[in-house]
Amino acid sequence: MMKIKSIAILFLIFICFENSLHSQNGFTDKSEAKNETKNGLREGKWIDYLDKEHLETTKEFAAFYTLAVYEKGELTGLARMYDTNNTLRKEITYLLGKKNGLVKEFYATGVLEVEWPYSNDEINGTEKTYFENGKIKSEALLTNGILNGALRQYFENGNLKMERFYVNGKENDTVRFFFESGMLYQEMPYKNDKIEGTMKEYYESGKLRKEMEFKDSMRNGIQRNYYENGNPELEGVYKNEVLNGVAKAYFPNGKVKEIIPYKNGLVEGLGQEFYESGKILSEGLYVNDTAHGIVKKYFENGNLEFSVTMVRGKKHGVAKFYKENGVLDSEKPFKEGAVTGTGKVFYESGKVNFIIPFENGKKNGITYEYYESGKLRAKIPQENDVEHGVCQEFYESGKIKLEIPYSNGKKSGIIYVYYENGKLQKKIPCVNGRENGIAQEYYKSGKLKSEVTYFDGEKIGKTKEYPDK
Repeated sequence: MMKIKSIAILFLIFICFENSLHSQNGFTDKSEAKNETKNGLREGKWIDYLDKEHLETTKEFAAFYTLAVYEKGELTGLARMYDTNNTLRKEITYLLGKKNGLVKEFYATGVLEVEWPYSNDEINGTEKTYFENGKIKSEALLTNGILNGALRQYFENGNLKMERFYVNGKENDTVRFFFESGMLYQEMPYKNDKIEGTMKEYYESGKLRKEMEFKDSMRNGIQRNYYENGNPELEGVYKNEVLNGVAKAYFPNGKVKEIIPYKNGLVEGLGQEFYESGKILSEGLYVNDTAHGIVKKYFENGNLEFSVTMVRGKKHGVAKFYKENGVLDSEKPFKEGAVTGTGKVFYESGKVNFIIPFENGKKNGITYEYYESGKLRAKIPQENDVEHGVCQEFYESGKIKLEIPYSNGKKSGIIYVYYENGKLQKKIPCVNGRENGIAQEYYKSGKLKSEVTYFDGEKIGKTKEYPDK
């Protein structure tokens, strides 16, 4: 009798063990899911449907589904998530409702993408991610979900991409970044989660590209940038991330390119630019980061290219522009940054070529053009930068040569062209900027030479020609 009882007990133990084993392994056949509850709690095998954001939804709109086992409302054993192609995308092992063991995520191809070691619902151990070809992508050591140790990332070719070191979630030691070739790209010293010391950056050749001093994660001290040939490219002094003192930029040959004085992050004092030859290119005074005073630019031969007075960052007064040989080219009057007043353009001889009226940065009024002899060459009425009114051009003798009526920048009316003897040479009717109507040309004798008809800028029919009898 005792023997039979012992066999019965062993059988019950075996059945319980088998059920526990099935529970631990979960299930993979969604038809087994019953979605039952007991005393208001989930019990047994369940299927749930999730959308693309992994939020619960109906089967109709599902992008994923999960298969999981519950005991008294708590997840237990291996839970799985699949996509609509029935490809396994995630595995989570539960014990009494908490994650315990490896949690795995998979690419849509089924290849392992991520794995996290869990203990009592916290990541404990090395978290790993993988490229789709199976090679390691990153690895990080965590204790109770907090980074504690090395964090490394890799290129797909297997070379190290980056490494950082943590103590209880805070960065410590030197962070390093690498080129895909394996050469060091950047190194940055950390202490208690702050950058402390000299950050260095390198060219792939191994040559130093940049170095800067940090304190409390802010630039403090000299920053220097270098060309790959070793010559300096930039240098400046920082105090708590703010530039102070003279900053300099250099050409690859080592010659100074720019000198810019800073005070509390603002340009203050005389700023200068140079040609690669060492000759001065431009110079100007700055107050509170704004140009204030005379700004000058030079040709490489040393001659002045232009000069203008700046008032609180805006051009004010007459700006003068020069040709490379030192001859005055033009003058433009400014008022609070806008061209206002009479501008002039000069011939090489110094004689006036154009007189141009400006108002608030636009041409307004009659522009006069002159021959180098001083005789009037053209009168061009303008409004808001476009021709408006009758433009006239003259022969150097003073006789009228051309009259073109404009309306808001478009030819509108009859264009008259004259011979120097005063006789009419051409008549061309225009509407809205295009030829429209019968255009006529005349001999110097005054007799009609030809006629041609236009419509909306297109020639219609043949040209009629008349002999000069």
